[in-house]
Amino acid sequence: MKNLEKACLWLVYLAIGLSLTTPLFMGNGFFFPFITTKVLWFRILVEVMVLAYLVLLALSDAYRPRLNKTTIIFTLFVAWVVLSSALGHSWNISFWGNIERGEGLMLWLHGWAFFVVLASVVRSEKAWKGLFDISLGIAVLISLFAAGQALGLGVLLNTSGSRADATFGNAAFLAAYILFHIAFATYLFMARASKPLRIYYGGLFALFVWVLVATETRGAILGFAAGLATVAALYIWINRGNRRVMRLGLGAIVGLLVVGGGLFLSRNQPWIQNSAKLRRIVNVSFSETTAQTRVATWKAAWKGWTESPRNFIFGVGLENFGDVFDKYFPPTIYQDAGSQVWFDRAHNLIFDRGTTTGIVGLLLYLAFLFYPVYASLKRASQNSVQRHASIVFAGLAVAFLIQDLFVFESITTYAILFFTWAYYASILAASDSERTVAVPRLTGIAMAVIYAAAFIPILWYVNLLPASANRAAAVAGHSNPQEDDFFTVVDRYKRSIEPDTYGRQEYRVQFIDFVGQQLANAGEVIGQVKPVLAYTDEQADEQLMEYPDKTKNYLVAMRNYNYTFAADPKTKIERLNKALSYFPKLQVLSPTRPLIWQEAGYSELYLYRNLVQSNPEEAAKHLENSENYFKKALDLNPAVVESYLNMLMLYANAKQDGKFEPYAAQMRQDAPRYQRLDYLYQFYNMAKNNTSIEWINYFTGEIIQQDPEDINAWIDRALSFAYLGNRKEALAAAERIKSFGGDYIVQADKFIENVNSGYYEKNKPN
Repeated sequence: MKNLEKACLWLVYLAIGLSLTTPLFMGNGFFFPFITTKVLWFRILVEVMVLAYLVLLALSDAYRPRLNKTTIIFTLFVAWVVLSSALGHSWNISFWGNIERGEGLMLWLHGWAFFVVLASVVRSEKAWKGLFDISLGIAVLISLFAAGQALGLGVLLNTSGSRADATFGNAAFLAAYILFHIAFATYLFMARASKPLRIYYGGLFALFVWVLVATETRGAILGFAAGLATVAALYIWINRGNRRVMRLGLGAIVGLLVVGGGLFLSRNQPWIQNSAKLRRIVNVSFSETTAQTRVATWKAAWKGWTESPRNFIFGVGLENFGDVFDKYFPPTIYQDAGSQVWFDRAHNLIFDRGTTTGIVGLLLYLAFLFYPVYASLKRASQNSVQRHASIVFAGLAVAFLIQDLFVFESITTYAILFFTWAYYASILAASDSERTVAVPRLTGIAMAVIYAAAFIPILWYVNLLPASANRAAAVAGHSNPQEDDFFTVVDRYKRSIEPDTYGRQEYRVQFIDFVGQQLANAGEVIGQVKPVLAYTDEQADEQLMEYPDKTKNYLVAMRNYNYTFAADPKTKIERLNKALSYFPKLQVLSPTRPLIWQEAGYSELYLYRNLVQSNPEEAAKHLENSENYFKKALDLNPAVVESYLNMLMLYANAKQDGKFEPYAAQMRQDAPRYQRLDYLYQFYNMAKNNTSIEWINYFTGEIIQQDPEDINAWIDRALSFAYLGNRKEALAAAERIKSFGGDYIVQADKFIENVNSGYYEKNKPN
């Protein structure tokens, strides 16, 4: 039995150590490679750890779960999250989470088990110091990777822009992780007496601070400064009779204020503006897009959270923030087709926790974060090492909270958080009088046997089967539609969709979008494609049956029918009406989202095009509906250039070009970005494809102002002047075309001859 106990204890420690390597894992063979690999690794390790721990619990009372307030608070929080999710919008999504985040109750249950095992098994300061050292070693590897990115070493993984993100795929996640390791290095610097070790930990502190700056994550840098100020203030308070310590503490606080204030006041100086990193860190403005988007998202979250007493108390359940965001969608964040418009997080701890778990969940989570800080500071006078640790980790808690007001957590954040707060529960905030949970020997044996029997099925259904489907989705997503056979790619997607596991919602969306992109504008399809189209329709329907209150699912289904309505001439009208059948539900789920009004406008416009010859009266109704829907989208946010493109398309299709004039005037005032060349070419091509002479003339003029060497714009501008009867300008444009030389001279002379003869005025296109 002793050998079995030693083996299980060794296995627990091995799993703990390996769990600290979670941030290192990433793999392009997975869908969402920066998250999926880490989530699977962490979950498998925790499941193995729990098996070994339950055997230990059956063998000896020495490993009973410790009943302290930190563990009780965390247990209450997880229990409350289960309740709020059960009462929330979608239990399935709350339980499993999604692939992009890898969270849900599944993560919290694993996190709770991880926390309880650590707090129950790792009970000595020496063991914890060893684990901190292991974590620091891993953080060094990650930091060196990040440093290589920041220094532009091309052999390393590309970063998210100029910001270092190492193996995290997101600079903010790396910054949060680094904050913890700054605290670990600081604590061990104070706890170790060896001078070489102190030099080592001091070097780590400097490296981590450098990496923190390299992430350019302003919230984390602000949190770091607030954490330092907290540490200084606590040293002043605890040593208020010691003038030397008080002077040092006050000096540190003043130094932080001077450095921070100096950087902010110098933000317009060349030495700041010439450094991309400093410029981003220091230039904080509520007028920038990121700040405006954050504030708008928080407002939407607050509206949803306070919508009803039930929402305020219980929340809408884990992973259902998107429902609230959709219902109170802030139209201002939709700027163009590339805008991020699907938010599943508020990017703020208060609103994320409050909206999804209610006020009770929020308070319990904050209590979990800060009760152990309070308890450890109360015990800080017991010995100098614990005093230093309590103060340093209090600073970490403040830093974590501050940075979490601007971002959201990920698997890497949660794993290191649960690890660190288990140290609180085990050592810093532990009470000498705390009890353990009594587990009778037979109960312990039964738990171990039952879990051992369930271990393989849990491993399969929770990790291995989802991993297989995930890899299939990644293979399908990596397909090249220009090179790979269409039906081969479809089969690849089927291999990800058909296994009965979580993640299908996201895989289906990818598949439906793939088919839509391939068939849009393709017209009638060959017979072999029609079964694929029917299968795609089935997937859209199944998606709605499984998740009937998700805005994105209805919009995806609507787009599916809009994109593919022409695939079968016999069902064109039926498919467009099917698309419109989703619109009433979308108006309820997300009434202020411009995209739903645009999509309905497209459906109505396509119906107009297909009925205008056979049933002009019915077509006119669809044209009016399309106009109203496009207007609604424009009214929600007049700064969106695409909305004006839709209005031009509508009126050009209907041969009512003159109706676009007031919108052109509004566009010049409210959407000046239309003057970007890429937008101007879209307007130009739209007008040209619909033979809208007046608007061809207008937009070629705008293009030529920015690119006077665009010969095609000059030719179409000359032609438009000729068709409009403005011979003087047509001839002037022809003379400019001659300056391009070569065959253009001959063509221009022929054009001038036709202009003078009145040819173009007589043959103006209808």
